[in-house]
Amino acid sequence: MLSFSDPETAASQFSGVPCGIEGDPYAAGIATSLFEAMGAECFSIRSDAKSLYHAAAVISNNFTVVLQALAREAWAEAGVSEDMAARLNDKLLIGTCENITAQGPQVALTGPAARGDTDVVAQQNRVVAGWHPTAGELYAQLSDLARSLKSSGKTR
Repeated sequence: MLSFSDPETAASQFSGVPCGIEGDPYAAGIATSLFEAMGAECFSIRSDAKSLYHAAAVISNNFTVVLQALAREAWAEAGVSEDMAARLNDKLLIGTCENITAQGPQVALTGPAARGDTDVVAQQNRVVAGWHPTAGELYAQLSDLARSLKSSGKTR
């Protein structure tokens, strides 16, 4: 699984990439051999779980990109320069990825929902919803998931 927004970058990142293999056993064996020869780390996925497997990749990768764009738009609306918003975005995203890798999602999660600061969550939700109604709905739903993750280690 690798994001292929730029073929040259993807090729340089391919070594050690986990690759889910699914399908006919003979064809899967050939695919595994080819991918492993290119440096991939192959594993099997169930055919009946293929859509959920790919949806997880969308949640992990594509939705992360959308959230970063949304954050930059909010910073711009708040008067933060594009350059500074990019710097804020980079610093937070890199630190977050490092924390998740080192500690796992439950421990890495910070912020008002994780702290149980319902007043701050409610205030921020009102402001976000007034600025961007769809983002406001998302903010409320993700805050609920964050509270659950912090308390139980799961989002549901």
